[in-house]
Amino acid sequence: MKRLPRHANSLPLLLGILAGYSFGQTGATPQTQQIRDRLLVYETFLKDQVYLAVHLAECSTCKIAPDAKLVSMSKIQEAIGFTDPEMRILTDQAEDFVKKQRTYPSTIGPLMQEARLESLDSGHVSADLARRIGDLQKEHAKVVLDQIQSLRAALGDARFEVLDKFVRQGH
Repeated sequence: MKRLPRHANSLPLLLGILAGYSFGQTGATPQTQQIRDRLLVYETFLKDQVYLAVHLAECSTCKIAPDAKLVSMSKIQEAIGFTDPEMRILTDQAEDFVKKQRTYPSTIGPLMQEARLESLDSGHVSADLARRIGDLQKEHAKVVLDQIQSLRAALGDARFEVLDKFVRQGH
């Protein structure tokens, strides 16, 4: 994955790009695709690495797939050199993120199914449905972006850069 240029405060840039983030959009610029990739990387990291690692460590009866690529919190901490309070910030932010985005899959799923059915039936997706899906995608992307900004504010720029490097390396 290509790296994004580092901006001291990329929130305005990201929000501007998100304004064009919609269902069925074609011709995405490389910069727009990088932003989407970055949001997806952070969503996956917060939800699938941090949140699950914390909860699986607390659950003696939970089972995960043998091919799951979960990294323990202690390995994450060791790799990035975070203190215990910094790790608490990270886990609290992951908990907060999961709570905020919990309804997204159950909301977007039926709309996407409806879009697939419309497309099969008529060869296109109605403008209203495409707008509703696009609005929901933008709202979800904003939740991810807000969480990244919140994490940056809580950790400070220097410590966030350490985490950012780790996350973008695919851990």
